[in-house]
Amino acid sequence: MKTFITGPMFSGKTTVLLMFYNNYKGKKMLFKPSVDNREGTCKVVSRDGLVADCQFIENEFPNVDKGVHIFIDEAQFLSEEVLKEILKYENVTFCGLNTDWQGNKWPYLNVVDEIRPLKTITCSAVCDCGKPAYFSKRLSKSVYLVDVGHEYKPVCEDCFKNK
Repeated sequence: MKTFITGPMFSGKTTVLLMFYNNYKGKKMLFKPSVDNREGTCKVVSRDGLVADCQFIENEFPNVDKGVHIFIDEAQFLSEEVLKEILKYENVTFCGLNTDWQGNKWPYLNVVDEIRPLKTITCSAVCDCGKPAYFSKRLSKSVYLVDVGHEYKPVCEDCFKNK
């Protein structure tokens, strides 16, 4: 089974991923792209305090026993080639952003669109106006940011369009 958890920043994607990971009773491994080194160590950390040790994914995915359930955080930072390698495994649960800060589709979503069957869980946050937020708005002019801090906020479609 392949499960994809998606939504904007601050929508709880990593929380859902870690809840699935913590509740899974079989063989499992947790990964994230090495570009996401916000914690300084290889940990997946949710905003509400869930934490789990993981392994970094560099330029290629390591060999993993076929019976292992693979969990991936921040899939939007993976290349399409690496994601294709991961998705050759039978049991994969992964999360990633639905769009970039400009509202464009992330390249990895081209691979996701081809997966059948796929269970998709869409998370939303709450916009400042009170509507469900499905977009991530960048507040900084920096070109590339992984450390989200106060650089982004979730917004609804109306607030996203009225930048």
